[in-house]
Amino acid sequence: MARNQMEIELKLTAESVDDLSAVLEAPCAASVEQRRTKKLETVYYDTPDLRLKRRGIAYRVRNTGDGYVQTVKVEAAPAGGLKQRAEWEAAVDGPEPDLDSIDEPTVRERLGMILPGELRPIFATRIDRETRIVNGAANGHRRRIEMAFDKGTIETETKALPIAEVELELLEGKPEDIYQLALELLESVPLRIELESKSARGYALASGGSKQPRKAGRLKLDKNISVEEAMAQIVRGCLEHWSANEAAALAGGDPEGIHQMRVSLRRLRSALTVFSSVIPDDQLVWFKQECKWLLSSLGPARDWDVFNTELLAPVIAARPDDKSLAQLGDAATAARGNGNETAVAAIKSPRYAVLMLRLGAWLDCRRWRKDTDGAMRAELARPMVEVADTLLRRRHRKALKLGRRFRSLPAAQRHELRIALKKLRYTAEFFSSLYEQGQVKPYLRGLSGMQDALGHLNDVAVAERLLQSLIADQPAGKKRDRLVNAAGIVVGWYSHGVTAFEPKTVARWREFKDHRVFWHT
Repeated sequence: MARNQMEIELKLTAESVDDLSAVLEAPCAASVEQRRTKKLETVYYDTPDLRLKRRGIAYRVRNTGDGYVQTVKVEAAPAGGLKQRAEWEAAVDGPEPDLDSIDEPTVRERLGMILPGELRPIFATRIDRETRIVNGAANGHRRRIEMAFDKGTIETETKALPIAEVELELLEGKPEDIYQLALELLESVPLRIELESKSARGYALASGGSKQPRKAGRLKLDKNISVEEAMAQIVRGCLEHWSANEAAALAGGDPEGIHQMRVSLRRLRSALTVFSSVIPDDQLVWFKQECKWLLSSLGPARDWDVFNTELLAPVIAARPDDKSLAQLGDAATAARGNGNETAVAAIKSPRYAVLMLRLGAWLDCRRWRKDTDGAMRAELARPMVEVADTLLRRRHRKALKLGRRFRSLPAAQRHELRIALKKLRYTAEFFSSLYEQGQVKPYLRGLSGMQDALGHLNDVAVAERLLQSLIADQPAGKKRDRLVNAAGIVVGWYSHGVTAFEPKTVARWREFKDHRVFWHT
C-alpha cells in the first residue's frame, strides 16, 4: 500500500547525546500519549552523477525491523526551520530500491528516466529512535505531534557523522503548534534548529565538500499580488537566504558565509521597515531589535575580514619587508579569529534559535493579522504595485535630499547617504519584478555603482576604528609602537587613495541622480 502525503516538520539538534537525553526529561516531552523505540537502518540511493540530488529528491530504503520501506521525498527550502515536504512511500520486499513499484505519475515525473541498475548506495544512516506522541488541545483546537528522538550516525564507507536531534512532525493541528512545542523544549535544553535534512548532510559527507555561501535570489512577484502576499514572499526570501548561509557561517572556512548572513539580515530589517504600516508595533520592535543584536554579533568577523583581505593585504604586498605591517597582520588575524568565535557563539545560542522560531511562526501562521482592524486589513489587500510606487518614490527622494551638495558633504553625512542608498536598493530589488526590466536594470546598475564608491569610503572609516581599538588594547611598549607605525602606514595609504578617488565618486553621484526612475511617478 503506497502512501502519498505532505510532511510538516521541524528539526532541532542537540550538541551531544547527553543534551538529547535531557530533552527527553522536559515536561512537554514527558506527558505523552504513547512511546515507541526502534532501530532504523536506511540506505540513500542516487545515480552516479547525483541527478536526484540536483532535483531536490531523497530516495531511500529503510529497514524498520518489521520490513523494508521505500520512500521518495521532495525537499523544500526551509525558512525559520519549518519544512513542508512531499513524501511518497511503500513497502518493498528487500533492501534494494524497486523503481517498478512506483506508480504515482507525479513521482515518476520528478524522478525522470533512470536506467536499470543505475541507482547505487551513496550513504546510510543508523539510528536509535524513540517516538512520542504529544496529544491534547491547543488554542481551542486538537493537536497531535510526533516527537522523534534520534541518536546515531550518518555513514559513508570511510566517514561517520554523529546525530543527536529531535524531529517534530505535525499529525493533527496547525503549524503554530509545532513552533510552540519547539519553544517549550528550548526552555529546558539549549537546542539549535537543524536546517539540513539527514539526506543533505549525508550527501555533504559523501562528497567531502563544504557548504557554499549563497547570494540572495531574485524575487518574482506577480504583478497583481496583494501587499500581504508580497510581504510574505519577500520575508520568506530573506529567511531562505539567511538559512542557506548558516552552515557556511558556522564552518568558518569561507568568510562569505557570514557576509551573506549579514546581507540577509539587513534585507530582512529593510523589508520589515517597508511593511511597517501593516505589522503590529510590538512585533516590529522585537524583530528589528533581535536582528540588530545578531547583526552586531556577526559584525566584527566581517569587519576584520574586509580589513585583512581588501585593505591590509595590498599594503603588505607592496611593502613585504616591513616588520611592523607583518605584526599588524598577525594581530588582525587573531582579531578576525575572535570575531568568528563571537559569530559562531551567537548562531549556536538559544537566543538565535528563539529568533528563528518566532520569525518562522510569524510568517507561517500570518501572525501580523493578530488584532488587525478594518483599515489594516484593507491595506493588506491593496495591490502591491500601488504601494510600491509610493515606497520607492519616498526612498529615492530621501537619498537625493541627503546627497545635496554632495561634493562638500562630510564623512558622517556620506555615511548616512550610503545607508539610505542601501535601503533604496533593497526596496528596488524587492519590487523590481513588478516593473519593466529595461528600465529597472540601468537604475540598479547606477545605484550599485554609487554604493560601491561610498562603500569603499566606509571600509576605510571602519579600518580606522578597528586600528584604534587594536592599539588601545595593546600595552605600552615596542610592540604597541610597531602597531602604531603600521596603522599610520595603512591609514596614510588609503587616505591618499580616497582623495584620488574623489572625482570619480562625485561623477558617479551625478550620474545616479540623473538616472530615469523605473516606477510610476
